[in-house]
Amino acid sequence: MVHKFALKLLQNALQSDGDKAKSPFVWATGGHSATAGHGNFYDESYTAVLEDKVVPILEPLGIAFQGRNYAMGGTPSGPEIASCIESVFGSDPDVLVWDTGMTDGNRVDLMGLYLARAALLPSRPVTLVLHHGAQPQRLQVLKDWQAFGLPILQQDERVSRDMNSAIPETLGLNQAQIDAMPPFVRQFKCEGKIESGDPGCADAKWNSKACTGRKFRTSWHPGWKWHAIAGNLYALFVTDIVQDALTLLQSRVAEWPDLREELLAREAALNEAFRKAPLPAWTRKLLDEEPQSDIDLDVIFRQPSLCHTARLPAEIRHLGILTDTTTQVGFSHYDKGLSQTDAIALPNKADTTMRLAYDPDDRQDCNETIQMDYKDFFLVHEKDGWQELTLPNDREVEAYFPTTPPKFHGYVAICFAFCDWDHCKPHDSHAEAMSASSNSTSSVGEMQVNGVAVTNLTTWEGCEFLRNLQGHRWLPDNNGKFTIRARITETDAYFRFSSFIIW
Repeated sequence: MVHKFALKLLQNALQSDGDKAKSPFVWATGGHSATAGHGNFYDESYTAVLEDKVVPILEPLGIAFQGRNYAMGGTPSGPEIASCIESVFGSDPDVLVWDTGMTDGNRVDLMGLYLARAALLPSRPVTLVLHHGAQPQRLQVLKDWQAFGLPILQQDERVSRDMNSAIPETLGLNQAQIDAMPPFVRQFKCEGKIESGDPGCADAKWNSKACTGRKFRTSWHPGWKWHAIAGNLYALFVTDIVQDALTLLQSRVAEWPDLREELLAREAALNEAFRKAPLPAWTRKLLDEEPQSDIDLDVIFRQPSLCHTARLPAEIRHLGILTDTTTQVGFSHYDKGLSQTDAIALPNKADTTMRLAYDPDDRQDCNETIQMDYKDFFLVHEKDGWQELTLPNDREVEAYFPTTPPKFHGYVAICFAFCDWDHCKPHDSHAEAMSASSNSTSSVGEMQVNGVAVTNLTTWEGCEFLRNLQGHRWLPDNNGKFTIRARITETDAYFRFSSFIIW
């Protein structure tokens, strides 16, 4: 990571005076609901705190620091997010965070896929593994990928324990003493517990400046003080790294052009070593239910792919790539699609293009930004008939394959928009509706790829690989594209697809 910052500093220093512009440095955070800051305001998440603290430090050095908190509630790191890593986090992260310990559980292969797909980004980010719990299986994955050349840093769990121990105890203090405590530690620890216990730590866990009835204020989501201490910790970490980068540049002050080439060459060599190394044994767990499958794991872990995802937050949505627009763009002004209620009330009879939609029940009404992560989807309703998408669209080719036309291996997967706590609404259909679409009269769902029927599905942790009579590979059309069609015939039933992935 020292080399990452050194390259940014060199990029700025070696520009001609007429071309001077701040070098962007992108910290992108992936994780679950606690990482996203659920229960708090969006600008209270640790990524937002980090950005707030680091921007004024790096600005005089010519670096424009950007923190992207793209964590998503109730979502593991794979396979959907890992396979959609460029579409979600963008092509330009310098640092990519894995903070999904609570939702990944013991599925270390999901974390491994996430780290591997991160290495394929054009920016070759350093990955930071946070709150991993020091589980031996996870640490083994990190050691394997590090040995193969991936730049991975992991948080020392002892630091968090030491910080918690250092937080002053509130129990035993009178009100005047409590009021005199600094705001960031006032009623933070009570009875030896963080954000819990008496006197008043549970009540002081959440910021009450607005929208006090907001969702997700639960025991397993940390409050604003926890995010503040984490964000400040990572800001100190970044500051230390920048200091080391400046020391490196100072030691080679007469050789900056050569140093830049050396650092770029080293980065490229490590990335190439990773791409050529044998896959570790734990990668086989990713498809252990299909040991005789014709799916090549090397393709899934290390070959180019395309992900057309409706999930939020995601750069493919913010930049208008998903809907091929240049007008509805930005973090708050992207194309939001139709509400599910309106889409069902107005069947898509004029067009066969799958419609982008969202569940209005997911949104919270507040004049402050509470959350940005939503499980949006492409809707196919019984009244719509056949609906389709042709992928990649022109903007996707331009954004993700700017120099070489895409050459896909031919695997196609779909991911269904999952229901919170498995509480799906009536008529919301999933894989079981089309698990045998070509040979069962009881099937109500059908799919095709370039006119060829999908005959079965291979389940993949919330996603499904599409199969035909010959196996899992699909041929593109003469333009190198895949037209994916779907319909459902049961009255009032519908599919909600969150992502389409092609390798």
